[in-house]
Formats: sequence, structure tokens, C-alpha cells
Amino acid sequence: MAARTPKHISTSGGPLKVTDPARLRKILSLPAMTQVRSLQLIGTAVSDELIDDLSALPKLEFIFFHMTAVSEGGVERLKQALPECHVIYGSGGNGPSAVTLMHRDQIRLTDDLAVFRRAEDDEIEAVETLMRLAGEHDRDAATAAVASLSRIEDPKAMAIFNEGLDSANPRLRRAVVEALGLRHDLGQLAKAIKDPDVDVRLEAVYGIAMLGGSRTVEPLRRALQDESPEVRRASVTALRRINDPAVVDLLIATVKDADTNVRWLAIHGLRSFQDARAVEVLIGALKDEQSIVRSAAAATLGEIPDSRALEPLKAAAEDEDSFVRKHAGAALQELHDAL
Repeated sequence: MAARTPKHISTSGGPLKVTDPARLRKILSLPAMTQVRSLQLIGTAVSDELIDDLSALPKLEFIFFHMTAVSEGGVERLKQALPECHVIYGSGGNGPSAVTLMHRDQIRLTDDLAVFRRAEDDEIEAVETLMRLAGEHDRDAATAAVASLSRIEDPKAMAIFNEGLDSANPRLRRAVVEALGLRHDLGQLAKAIKDPDVDVRLEAVYGIAMLGGSRTVEPLRRALQDESPEVRRASVTALRRINDPAVVDLLIATVKDADTNVRWLAIHGLRSFQDARAVEVLIGALKDEQSIVRSAAAATLGEIPDSRALEPLKAAAEDEDSFVRKHAGAALQELHDAL
């Protein structure tokens, strides 16, 4: 069965030589290319026909053309499509055919983005090479390799999803979780919430957040118990976007989290629900040690028409912090108008 992956891409050292426009287009479509911020195209097969492909790279900040077939008109099209991208343009001459790719950390990804060597008629070699690369290279290479594996309809390729989350290599586990997010595999993402590596758990929460909906509430609830404040923040952010009554109870409990930012996010989440069940915990938050939490609590109470908040807000209007006083005063006015 044919693999839906690029052909004849070398993982050997040195720049990646590209003389065929179709081959370059396939390289530009690799999953890891969406993370590339800096791109040098020297003596390559790039022409105006590939400007749209380059324009589709969302994080591109710098691109250098030299000895290519790109015209000044093509450069202008690219500048219009990517106004924040710095474009350096040179034309003509003879020189080496090379593509050099650099990450934002200036890590050279020429070899890694190539992700695999595929023999003309040997898909098994492609699968085995991808698996090796996924475990041996940096995170961007592993992500690209696993994403490519996910598109190969071969039992060996799919085995990485069955075994990848149990790998001893956290870099590989994170790459697998990122690919699982793209595959909308909630079951495996939920499993990854228990991973010992915080980056893997965080990637799992990001993947679950992309799915959204009530079915994600339970795994996100478990993530709210994570020891990492960063994971808890990501979980609260995801829950805030779910229109489900069960989310209110989770956000109410999270208002008492040990992390200031988690508490602040939970309170802002409650603001969109305007549920009277949150009034008591919000009144308590008016006495939080952090002013940003007190301010958020005051503003959120103004969105919930409940007389229980009137006296506490009057006290908050005398708070030592000017922002708390401002939001408490505005909330009092809103409640007087609503009640």
C-alpha cells in the first residue's frame, strides 16, 4: 500500500538538495514546517509557483532567496501574504542547490525535517527509519516523524501509537501525544494526563482542549489535580470554553487553587456562566491575598444578579488596591441596576 509521504528525502549530513519543484512542495507540506521560523532557499527549485506554499507557513519570520527562480513579483506576493515576515531577495548566478531550515532557537533542522529516507519500492524501510528518527532526534524531528507515521497505513507504523506512550523517551512520548491530538484520540490523550513528564501532560491537555465538548470535562477534571500549575492553568483555560453545567462546579472548586493564575482564570471562567452557585466562593475571593484575584472576583460578582454580593462589594470598594476598588464600584452599580 502506498504511503502518503514524500519520496527520496535524504537524512544524510549537510544541506538538503532539492532540484525538483514537486519534491520541494512536499517538503514544505511536512508537519514540522508549521514550526519553522527561518528559511533559507539557495539555488533551489523554488519559483513563483511555490509562493502560495511558502505563504502557508504560519510562523515564518525570515526568508532568504538566492539563486532561485522567484521573481520580484513573487516576492511582493509573499510580502503581502506574510506582512510580518522579513524577506531578503537575490537572483541569478550559479551555486550549490541547498535548503537550510532553522528553528527559532537557531537549531539547524535540515537533516531532522527530512525525517526519513524512503526507498522507491520499500515502504517497510520508510516505516523503520521513521520510527528510529522519532526516538533519536530532537522534539521537532520526532513530531514530524510521528505525524508522517500516522499517515502510513502499515501495522508497524501504527504500533508507535500503541507503544509510544510507554516509551522511556519523553521526547518521543510528547511527539506521540501531539500527533494523537491531531488524530482526535481522546482515549489515548486522557491516558497521557498521567504521564510522569510535565511536558507530555501539558501536550495532552492541549490536545484535549482542541477536541472540546462535554466529553472532555472528565479528563480535564483529572488534569486540574496535576502538581504542575502550568498544567492546571491549561486545564482551566480549556474548561472555560466548554458550555456544560458540570464545568461550573469544577471552576468553583478551582477558585481556591494554590496558584494565583489558576484562581484568576477560574474566576474569569465563572464570569461567562453567571451562575448563582458561584456567589459564595466569589465573595470569599474578595479577600484573596492577591489583588488581581480580588479584582476579578469583584468584576465577576457584578455579572451575577444576586443580593448576597452587595455588602461584600461595598467592603471591597474600600480595598487598598485601586483596581479592586474600581471593579467593586462598577459591580455595585451593575447589581443596583439589575436587582
